[in-house]
Amino acid sequence: MQIFNPNSHYDFVGKNRIAVILSLVIILGGLLSLAIKGGPALGVDFAGGTLVEVRFAAPTQAGDIRDALGNLSLGSFTVQQFGDDPNDFLIRIPQSPSDQQEFSGSLAGALQSRYGEGQLDIRRMEMVGPQVGQELMEKGFLALLYAMAAPWSTSAGVLSSATPWRPLSPSATTCWSPWAFFLCSTKSST
Repeated sequence: MQIFNPNSHYDFVGKNRIAVILSLVIILGGLLSLAIKGGPALGVDFAGGTLVEVRFAAPTQAGDIRDALGNLSLGSFTVQQFGDDPNDFLIRIPQSPSDQQEFSGSLAGALQSRYGEGQLDIRRMEMVGPQVGQELMEKGFLALLYAMAAPWSTSAGVLSSATPWRPLSPSATTCWSPWAFFLCSTKSST
């Protein structure tokens, strides 16, 4: 079975300028979009806020829950079905209340007025502070940098192990890793 025609010749290297220009246009388009929108739309995990998981006794829709909570002035909250049970919903609220018990009571009261007493169970309520969100953002940014650097460091490691090297000085022979050896050595001309 033959996947590629052995007589075909594809000029990938000749098309590199087109690929670079296309990549730059896409990257600049993304940066321009971020600038126009005022930055990324950060969720509760990054900006801080409240997560509420609610289980209903009877099937319901996210729109109905949103309507039931409309009078609480919660800002731009989101409601989505959560988990395997179609009656579990996750409510994400962009603000953290000062009094969690009072907030939980008003949330339960608004939902019980719509669905009835005992027809729902607030399974958990978590508040995420902006400090936790800042830490997540920093760690995510570092992970992105590491992922971007990994191909370069991997190719440098392959080059350093596949090429003859000679140390610059006798102390360079005490390098303890291939990457350190790569940095403290130079390519031999022989």
